[in-house]
Amino acid sequence: MRRATLALALFAAGCSGAPPKPEPAPAPKPAPLPAKPVALDLAKFKGPAENAELFGWNDGDGKLFYYTAGTIELTAAIAADGDYDVTVTASCDEAQGQKAKWTFAVDGRVVGGERTCTTTDAKDYTLRIPLQAGERKIGIAFLNDLFKEGEYDLNFYVHGVALRPTK
Repeated sequence: MRRATLALALFAAGCSGAPPKPEPAPAPKPAPLPAKPVALDLAKFKGPAENAELFGWNDGDGKLFYYTAGTIELTAAIAADGDYDVTVTASCDEAQGQKAKWTFAVDGRVVGGERTCTTTDAKDYTLRIPLQAGERKIGIAFLNDLFKEGEYDLNFYVHGVALRPTK
């Protein structure tokens, strides 16, 4: 009778006397995607609606033009989180001793502060920024347009934008 009571108690407690089954191992997490360099397609820019004719892509010269102050947006597909070296190749026309001032933004947030072209020739300007994986909106804003008909005209040009993961 004792054995029957003990067996009944073990059965009621969910214990059959056999060791419990081990829990299945968790599925392995997929390896993170490696960071890859990204060169933005400048021809696929989005310019401001106001004065739209003063922003654009010059296919013959292979550059974006800003004939007035404003922001052009580009889209970047970032494969992996990390720090990136961003290289903007830019040039400008000089007016009244001034060169173009501009900023670089990611998803509407300016990073790297205000920049100034140091020459009117195309030159690489590099900044290091953290980026998160996914589709990012890149904004490049021309800040200091100067224009007087027949006298001077300060314009800004973007020849290329490349994002390279740091090592």
